[in-house]
Amino acid sequence: SNYEKVRQEVNAWVEKVTESKIKNLLPEGTLDASTVLILVNAIYFKGLWSSQFDPKSTHRSHFHLDSKNKKEVEMMYQQSDYKMSRSDDLEVTALEIPYQG
Repeated sequence: SNYEKVRQEVNAWVEKVTESKIKNLLPEGTLDASTVLILVNAIYFKGLWSSQFDPKSTHRSHFHLDSKNKKEVEMMYQQSDYKMSRSDDLEVTALEIPYQG
């Protein structure tokens, strides 16, 4: 379908501009007749955390994309005090982790 072709084109662009850091941004079935706009922004930031994560504390776990979908990803772990904020209206929680610079 044309939706699938557009999805593949968007995914190819994102993969190219992120040097393969982000693949399959739009999963199969994401686009359909109700899709009127696709807004995609690709950002790759390589900074150093103020307090580095220990690679030994990284493990695979589920990242919840929304209330129904999850994806297994590498999760970093570090116990510390961080600023955190929650918006019930947006149904999001944000964590501020300082980086160097």
